[in-house]
Amino acid sequence: MSTSAPKMKMPTSGEVERELLKMEKRSGSVVLDRDEGPIMKKKVTWAPYKSFHRYIKKLTGTLSSWYGKFLTENPWVVILINLFFASLLLCGLFIRESLDDFEALMTPNNSVSLKDRNTISSLFYTHEDEDYVPSHNPYPPLYAEVIITPLEEDANLLDDNYLQQIFALESFVYSEIELQIQGRVYKYSDLCAKRNGLCVKQGITKYLPSHKLDLDSLMTELMKEDMEEARRHELFQFARNLSWPVQDDDFLPAFISNTSVDANNKLTGANAVKLRWYLRQSADTGAYDKSLKWMTNFEARVSGFEHSVNFAEHIGNGPIKIRITYAMSESLNMLLNSAPEHDTDLFIFSYIFVLAFTMLITGGTNWVTTRSLLAGVDVLALGMATVAALGMVGMLGIAFVNSVSIMPLLVIGNGLDDLFIFMSAWKKTTQGACEEKRVSQTLRKAGYPITISSVTSVLAFLLSTFTEFENINNFCFYSASAVAWCFVVQMTFFGSCLAIHARRVNRYRHCVTCMRAKTRYHMKREGERNPLKLLCCAGNQRETNEEIDSIMQRIVHNHAIKVLLNPVSKCVVLILYVAYIAAACYGVKMTERGVSLFSIVEPSSPYAQHLISSNEHFDQTGIPLMVVFTDSVNYHNIEDQKKIEKLTEALYSYELIQRNFTISWLDKYKASKRYPASNDSIGDQYKFGKHLKDFLDNDDIGQHYQDDVVMIEENNKFIITASRIHFQAKNLWNSDFILASDFMMNVRSIADKSDLPAIVFSGIFIYYEQYNYLIKTAIEVLAFSVLALFAISVLLVPSLLIAIIMTFTVISINVGVLGFMYFLRMKFSIVTLIDVILSSAYVMDFAVHICLGYMESSKEGSRNERVREAMESNGVPIFNGALCTSAAISVFAMAKSYLFKSFFKTCLLVIGLGVVHCLIFTPVILSVIGPHKTKKKDPMMEVARTLSSQPVATNRFGTEDDFPFYERPGFLAQTSTPNHLGGAVPLRIGSISTRNGGGGAGVDDVAGSDVDGRCVSVQTSQVNVNHDLSSPRAAHSTSKVPTRPPPRRPVNNLPGAPPAVQPRMMTRSQAADSGVYSNTNVGYQGFNLQGSVNSIASAANPYVVDNETKV
Repeated sequence: MSTSAPKMKMPTSGEVERELLKMEKRSGSVVLDRDEGPIMKKKVTWAPYKSFHRYIKKLTGTLSSWYGKFLTENPWVVILINLFFASLLLCGLFIRESLDDFEALMTPNNSVSLKDRNTISSLFYTHEDEDYVPSHNPYPPLYAEVIITPLEEDANLLDDNYLQQIFALESFVYSEIELQIQGRVYKYSDLCAKRNGLCVKQGITKYLPSHKLDLDSLMTELMKEDMEEARRHELFQFARNLSWPVQDDDFLPAFISNTSVDANNKLTGANAVKLRWYLRQSADTGAYDKSLKWMTNFEARVSGFEHSVNFAEHIGNGPIKIRITYAMSESLNMLLNSAPEHDTDLFIFSYIFVLAFTMLITGGTNWVTTRSLLAGVDVLALGMATVAALGMVGMLGIAFVNSVSIMPLLVIGNGLDDLFIFMSAWKKTTQGACEEKRVSQTLRKAGYPITISSVTSVLAFLLSTFTEFENINNFCFYSASAVAWCFVVQMTFFGSCLAIHARRVNRYRHCVTCMRAKTRYHMKREGERNPLKLLCCAGNQRETNEEIDSIMQRIVHNHAIKVLLNPVSKCVVLILYVAYIAAACYGVKMTERGVSLFSIVEPSSPYAQHLISSNEHFDQTGIPLMVVFTDSVNYHNIEDQKKIEKLTEALYSYELIQRNFTISWLDKYKASKRYPASNDSIGDQYKFGKHLKDFLDNDDIGQHYQDDVVMIEENNKFIITASRIHFQAKNLWNSDFILASDFMMNVRSIADKSDLPAIVFSGIFIYYEQYNYLIKTAIEVLAFSVLALFAISVLLVPSLLIAIIMTFTVISINVGVLGFMYFLRMKFSIVTLIDVILSSAYVMDFAVHICLGYMESSKEGSRNERVREAMESNGVPIFNGALCTSAAISVFAMAKSYLFKSFFKTCLLVIGLGVVHCLIFTPVILSVIGPHKTKKKDPMMEVARTLSSQPVATNRFGTEDDFPFYERPGFLAQTSTPNHLGGAVPLRIGSISTRNGGGGAGVDDVAGSDVDGRCVSVQTSQVNVNHDLSSPRAAHSTSKVPTRPPPRRPVNNLPGAPPAVQPRMMTRSQAADSGVYSNTNVGYQGFNLQGSVNSIASAANPYVVDNETKV
């Protein structure tokens, strides 16, 4: 066999130097140093900064090449390592702790109220089980309660028949609701909080004269068949002798409503009654756990009280005339903890739905190159990342909180964005190149932006773990772990799967059966006519433009960008952006703080019904306050007594404090007979203290105030170290939360202005504190995310302007999210704050990917061209990721828990604003002020173009009548590749082996070496179907076919050469099916070898001009 090829003219060093000198004279700049050789004149501005980023880029390329090679050689090892660590960390799910206390989750740490409560607990002895007084205990009580209303609308619950059923209900609670532990039965009387040996309760049953008649005796007498009405009326007369509105220092409107009184302010009628039973809560004796279990039984039994035989007997088997609603002190905790558990089924459905949806939009009918299975594996890998993150943080001892339940959605959102960025980078790699090169190219293009966004999110979450809310801190720990594991899984597990995918594609393997596939063209040539088999079995190693470009990409490329980058459109977009910022700022100003209990609980739950009944009948129930004097005060001193009176009057002057409901030990003491009579005795500290002690110990009234005074005897002196006075505020339970927060701050301010060491405390203040910390915490968290993004982008992005635009985009989206909550009628609370924190990770993904897409674009010149390429490369993947994330969270529209409902709204808002910024606002801003590349003449490239004007030497394999060379059993070729000066260096191709079967579907392996001896190995399907992809526009070339074909020479004496055949006439679609046409309209085609090889060109292929023209 003999072949002839034109000789390449190798440039000498003298020719290179002479050419450089000519360019130096033309340009007037130094391009040649006589000692150092060719140089380029460089700018010195920001030299260290740019050198650092050049080093980072070089390091990234080196690491990507090495890591791509490692993944390609060891994919299964990396996958097994991932599975091993995920299985190991799975154990953390079983040993993790949980934090489900409502107070700990919803209130800030180290708040003023918590400090005040600790101070009060240290000053006053808190009787948790014995001598219990609810108003004296600063901690939340344990209780069960019911609200009783008559079935008849205008009935009087103080009538004998109704009172009998009310007491029958209490008897039912005492006797039939029980708890069994280790064979012992506990009833309410065994677990109740007590005072003076009696169970502490609230309600009308409290005033039953127990010294005359206890509950059991009352019910026994009522059940007598010969019970007379007069006797029954006498038994219940106590209920109609209560003083309204205060009886024995009890505020009756708190548990008796819709009342009527007589001329003597005696209670005569009521339409609603509340009964409350207090339970022991000492943790040391185990009473707390027993009380919780008893309350669980209470919830299960009281709902069916009317079916109780005991209750029916107590009411004489007559008709039931009352209805009840019930709740416990732990009802809200139970509901909040159980609601996310009820929504776990939605997680499963969400994963299945997003798995199917992602595989659908990434699939296709080319069963070799389809990426649907790859996308499905990635979604499953995201589940593995979620498990690993939860387990790892659980092993670290960080408590699991309910808000972490939405963290898997963060993994899905980030992971899907990364997936489509990977897919976009994969499609830009050289088709037909070896898997090592394609994986390395993908990692180089996609790994950089994914790394920046992931590192930024992890840093922002870690910085946010120092807030005042333990709920937010724990959530951010779990979220940081989730983002980190998502990144690790994407770069290792998914990277290995990508390497396996590349190997399968290069070997023509079907994505499902893994058997070798044939193109539709060759299947038809072999006589296959079954359309279903052609649809499901055919495949090609190479993808056509239609397969590479999705519908969304074609819309963006052909229509959207043209419209968006029009000067008129830019002006409209900028005007809309200004309007958007104005609306967002207005919404931020108008957004309300707080969350209503009605929005948290399920409307059909018993607790929600109880809240409705409580609001309807007990809306006048006030908030108890206590003014605590934390240090010694000279109470015997008339001047100090006046100061106390002045403080009391200052509180009364505040419109939200009720004047006539003050409980003061000092007022009762001064009104008693034991108070010193003369001024001299009053001013004597010893006598004042001695008489006070006698009043507290021996007086029937004074004994009620023993818990309000702390007194010690020292050196014949009675010193009062602390005391407190009780006040009643108006009803603020359902008021505006800003009003409630302002009320708390105002009463504190009144106490601070006095000359006494006083603090004002109420148990509800602990929950009001969050509204003072919310704005501060939101600013801190969002500032942390913005600062983290700016720091990382300045460090890793080679443009300060891009870093600023990226940061500004994040700020813009966050402001929009906070502002548009107002228009969606969402209130700003700790729950929505957690949603915003979680969504900030999505926001950073949007900003990073679109801005880095602009920065990494290969276009030179105008900003519009760079925006166009950024939109095509990163904008469309972001849109696809947002679409899949929206599909994942859409199922939570059916969620029952407030946490998931709030997240659903917030996340949709974030995704919508993010996509608008990514595809509209930010591209327009970049097209106006973004940095742009200028076309610089490279002296070395000029020399290369001058000295190597000849085309690359190729072998000629015959005329159009010859059989295509890739169907020959083998051939020996010689071609060339550019050296470092742009000349040509011979390349020897060792062998090309064709596939067996005679179909001529393509070449499997090409192996050879360059003149330096470096091994070049390319696995490709067809040598003749790829244009020289080193050209920037080769992948989507639209150039016309040359009017004149290149010269061809007949090839003689090729071994195994078949007889001459007629030229094959085919359209573009036939060429695509056969594998001849791919991605470009070319006159002659070659295939691209990575490494030291540029291209091998063959002139043996038929020409394809358009869809219909045949050549």
